[in-house]
Amino acid sequence: MKQQKQLSLDYQIENLFPTPIQYFKINNFDVIKDDIIDYAYDLRNKEKDGRVASNRGGYQSNAFNLKGGDVFQDFLLSVVKNIPSLKNDVDVTCHAWVNINPPLSFNMKHCHPTCDVAGVMWIKIPKNSGDIVFTSPYNWMCYNELISYNDDFKKNTNYYHTYSYPAREGVIILFPAHLEHKVEENNSGEDRISASFNLNFNSISN
Repeated sequence: MKQQKQLSLDYQIENLFPTPIQYFKINNFDVIKDDIIDYAYDLRNKEKDGRVASNRGGYQSNAFNLKGGDVFQDFLLSVVKNIPSLKNDVDVTCHAWVNINPPLSFNMKHCHPTCDVAGVMWIKIPKNSGDIVFTSPYNWMCYNELISYNDDFKKNTNYYHTYSYPAREGVIILFPAHLEHKVEENNSGEDRISASFNLNFNSISN
């Protein structure tokens, strides 16, 4: 009887269609944090009701075109203009708004269909005030497929239906605008403050 040869495999994983999540830590955020918090509350006091979109129980300001002229807009514009992944020949337009989530408020799952890239700047994030949760863009992903792969495969490929990304003060996160996401309920005893923005890109003609 012939001895069976041991099976030998060359195995690798390639992620063909990644979903890029970019984030930036603002190292000197403490210098400007209080000024931006004051800006958020001043804006709420002026608008009072704001608008209702994905927010449930929280305040969301009306969106405004980012042009500069105040402490918040100047700061966010300087960040947008220095995004490392953007080419030099791209013109960026930005619309932004402020979010204040008091205790027990949250944001329902949504996406940003009118722009190319969406972003969030976390300004005041008390402990247990809610992380951002992304949903896989692959809607065809079925339950049987998810439970069939082992944990190592899922870890190496980020192969999950949802992914919770921890909110951290002084961090800006950028993600594809079509990517659905939500903000968890604020279970702290304080307000959670952030700013959201939409980026649209246009090539600069020579």
